[in-house]
Amino acid sequence: MNWMIHERLPVDVTLEHLEQIEPLVIRQNAPCDKKAFCVILDDFWSFCETFGLGRNTTNDFEYYMKQATEIYWQTLQKIPEDLLVVAFQRIKKSWRFSKIPLPADISRQVEKEHCLRLRAMNRIRSAKLQLDSQYFHKINAKNQNGK
Repeated sequence: MNWMIHERLPVDVTLEHLEQIEPLVIRQNAPCDKKAFCVILDDFWSFCETFGLGRNTTNDFEYYMKQATEIYWQTLQKIPEDLLVVAFQRIKKSWRFSKIPLPADISRQVEKEHCLRLRAMNRIRSAKLQLDSQYFHKINAKNQNGK
């Protein structure tokens, strides 16, 4: 079955089709693990330091970034790794302020893509439930008619 996550599921979709595409959509929705997140964020902190973003009065940039890393992780951890990479790339290309972008600024960069993926997962799960339910009702009806 040729299906893209931004499309509706075909009317004639089967349980077999759904079981083929579900693992891919699950992988696309997998949250970023903390190690990968720290690598992505470390690159971002280097960018911030290079351009003088987030300098506080104590000038203890490393301490500030360690504290901020946990806050960013708590806020952004549900976003898949590939989307986080895209979000940070977009921020680096377009950020025009002297303050460090907040986690909400970063998540906003990929909000539409992330929502599309989550909706696709929900559509697949709903369709599976509906097909399972239809199958169960057919079997149940056959059993009742056969008695």
